[in-house]
Amino acid sequence: MASLHFTLTTVATIMGLSGTASAAVLPIVGIYGNPAGCQAYFTGNFDDDAYLLLTPDTFSAYASACDFADLVSSSDDVLVVSGVCFEEGEEESRIDTVTVMGSADEAFFVQFDGLGPMGPLTLCLPQAAGTLT
Repeated sequence: MASLHFTLTTVATIMGLSGTASAAVLPIVGIYGNPAGCQAYFTGNFDDDAYLLLTPDTFSAYASACDFADLVSSSDDVLVVSGVCFEEGEEESRIDTVTVMGSADEAFFVQFDGLGPMGPLTLCLPQAAGTLT
């Protein structure tokens, strides 16, 4: 049941991007991901446990997701945000600090306290022949 709840929360968070406009927490434009993340974003199939997705308001991976609340600090190529984060199998959310490093021109990396950086995450663009990168 927790896995289904987590999956629905993740999908609702990502799909919510197409809803009403609001001020984005991160000063980025677009959806960024690794190849599995971009594939998941365009197809709606989030079964690949390697996917990583970054939006102006969220970060999600196969077993975790964060809804960004506030931009805490910003400097050249380093953004620090606070977020409400969820882990698969846990009943409660927690407030966490998320560091986003890099740039839209190169790639982004996402890091949580005590964990190594996840990425690279590049802009998700559909390919002409239906092939996704």
